[in-house]
Amino acid sequence: MAADLCDRSKQHNGIIIVDDNSCKRKKIDEYFDIKEKIGYSIFVQSPLSQPITHRNEKEYRKMLGTEFSREDYVGLEGQEHIKQVEGILIEACRKANGEYPLWNRMGGSLYGQRVASVGNYEIVKSFNDFEPNPLVSKYSLRELSENSMYAGFENYLHAVRMSMLTSVMAFGDALKFHNKMDSINRYQQMIDKGYFYKTLKV
Repeated sequence: MAADLCDRSKQHNGIIIVDDNSCKRKKIDEYFDIKEKIGYSIFVQSPLSQPITHRNEKEYRKMLGTEFSREDYVGLEGQEHIKQVEGILIEACRKANGEYPLWNRMGGSLYGQRVASVGNYEIVKSFNDFEPNPLVSKYSLRELSENSMYAGFENYLHAVRMSMLTSVMAFGDALKFHNKMDSINRYQQMIDKGYFYKTLKV
């Protein structure tokens, strides 16, 4: 999870050099001393809740005009969501296992730590789940970018997942809450299309 996924990936891989204490490059190097492959998960955010980076700043300037600044609400909201979700997932892992994840030495966002629950750990566990699971997209980012219907499904599920995190709701309760307001019955559309039953190939 990062405000700028591209730059963060470069930092972790030593392409952009930063302080070792601010990224996991050393841990990754140690890992590859004994292993050949590493897996990773991406917890994506809605396109309506994105941080401002040097890559998209010009687009925001075009839309928002000369008064635009990087401190505007639209960018800060996206950045805060990233910090909060990271804090929730790290703290949920600590509550469930009694310690932080191996490569994390601190708990992240204080707000995230406060609202985290053991139940949130189901999201962490789902990152390794190869069975049909509504918490995990079975489609790659490339596939989603080429299929607007599936991208719409994932946007809807993103709102449900965020309700689980920020309102400490079970998946069923969060889904019921959003389904009440959904006039086009997207969840039923997902079921009818067999959206959750694609085999994940790694």
